[in-house]
This record gives sequence, C-alpha cells and structure tokens, in this order.
Amino acid sequence: MMHFTDEIYPFNGLKSYRKCSRGFVFDEHNRVAMMHIVSKDEFGERDHYELPGGGRIGNETYANCFWREAGEELGLLIYDPEYLTTITYDYNLLGCRTKAKIFYARKRCDFMTFWTPLEKKLFAGIEWRTIDEWIDYLGKNLGEGVNYLVQRRDLYLFRLLKDTLLLN
Repeated sequence: MMHFTDEIYPFNGLKSYRKCSRGFVFDEHNRVAMMHIVSKDEFGERDHYELPGGGRIGNETYANCFWREAGEELGLLIYDPEYLTTITYDYNLLGCRTKAKIFYARKRCDFMTFWTPLEKKLFAGIEWRTIDEWIDYLGKNLGEGVNYLVQRRDLYLFRLLKDTLLLN
C-alpha cells in the first residue's frame, strides 16, 4: 500500500482517521473526469485538480461510496466500479490520515450534481482529459502547498491506472 506523507505543513500529531473512496470515471471518449478546485482556506490558495471521491457514510461499502460520490460530484451514474488499489495519505494541517480505496468505472449516463455548500465554494467545475493528457498536465503542474499534495497523489494514481490497464 502506497503512503503519501505531508512534508509541506508542520506535523502536530494525528487527530483523526478517515476512510474514503475516490477514483476514475471514463466517458465514451475514454477521457477521465477531474474536479477543478479553486479556493482559499486554511491550506492557503487552492487551484488544483482532484479525482472525485469522499468519505464513507455509515456501513457503506467502499465501492458504493465511490458510486455515490461519482453521482454527487460529477452528476453521473456509473457502471459497477472496479477496484484499483488502496492508498493512505496525511494532511498535517488537519491532523488527519486518510485510507482511500481507489476505483475506476465507466460513465453510464448524466443526471445532476449534488454539491454540498462547501463543495459549491471549492469546485470550479469538472474537466475531462485522456489519461496521457492528465499525466502530462499533472507532471508539469504539481504546484505548491496543498495543490502539490493532491496532484502528486493523483499523478501517481494516473500512472498506476495506465500501467494496470495496459497489463489487462
């Protein structure tokens, strides 16, 4: 299991653990959706792309969590998610360690997004690019601060997805 440490912000101990799902949704043109996050918060200026996903609710399975998050954040129904890997990552400013199961799935159809009030403040939109286009973009634009932490993680996952799909 890959673990991403936060070497950007000072470590003040772990206060919480989070379980979530995130991953890749392909459209009919084999492009992958990413959320564009633009905001200013405790991390400072944010302007990065991030794979859709979020925390599990109750006894929800990781796969169902990803299915729900794809619907809420992307406004899409997806086919059954396929498991890719599990990672962990830390955010020192939040004192949080997250365990995330990563999935990939195909878009089934559009419906509508259900963004929370926080997501409405953070999300600038959804962008679709091919795996190679995302790898190229993220490799050249990791950014600083939280932008770096998120995009470094997702660049790793895009490369892993590409390698995995080439093997199948």
